[in-house]
Amino acid sequence: MKKTKSLYSHSLKKKLLHDVLHELRTPLTILKGEIGLSLKKDRPRHEYKEVLISNLEEVNRISLILENLSTLLKFEEHKLVLQKTNLNINALLQKVLGNLKSLVKQRNIRIKLSPAKEIILEADENQFEMLFTNLLGSTVKYAPENDDISFSLIKKNNHAVIQIIGSAATELLNNQNQDLTLIVSRNIIKAHNGRIDVSRNVNKEAILSISFPTRISLKQNLPKG
Repeated sequence: MKKTKSLYSHSLKKKLLHDVLHELRTPLTILKGEIGLSLKKDRPRHEYKEVLISNLEEVNRISLILENLSTLLKFEEHKLVLQKTNLNINALLQKVLGNLKSLVKQRNIRIKLSPAKEIILEADENQFEMLFTNLLGSTVKYAPENDDISFSLIKKNNHAVIQIIGSAATELLNNQNQDLTLIVSRNIIKAHNGRIDVSRNVNKEAILSISFPTRISLKQNLPKG
């Protein structure tokens, strides 16, 4: 059987493994502590509910790490098959931002989303949801506490362009070859014939732009149903 050439060096794999172990250890430690504390004595119903909500957030965090590992392995083995559909990028961005509300609140990050008219892109919905979750989650992670982050979605020269503006944009670029979620994101972008660019605006703020060349339809109102 022909051996598939690895996309990543041995040293990078070791670093990724170390980082993933750390990322898994953190939510597991939180889960263990919260469950242990809640079992020490009887508590009011609302306190149990709060613990369960927090537990679910940590379980989702672990699930995302495992999904990223699984996706990276598929890319490594060239086994990922894209299931493309007509995807409403604006709606997906709003959905992912809603899912990250608790993380944004914890770090007191202020996010401004400036969407264009509704953009329909031919893409794999599951992969794009992972892409947006990874990018937005990493942006919040790398941004300083109490920071302002701007996201914009525009159509430019027959490209759908997602822009991340703020101090975290530089960190995203610097860590794109080392962070698991960013490595997976880069592969998803490449699989959809996208590209990543960095620039600065008139205020000298870093802008990370992710663009996808495609046939894009712009509509004021999408058909329902």
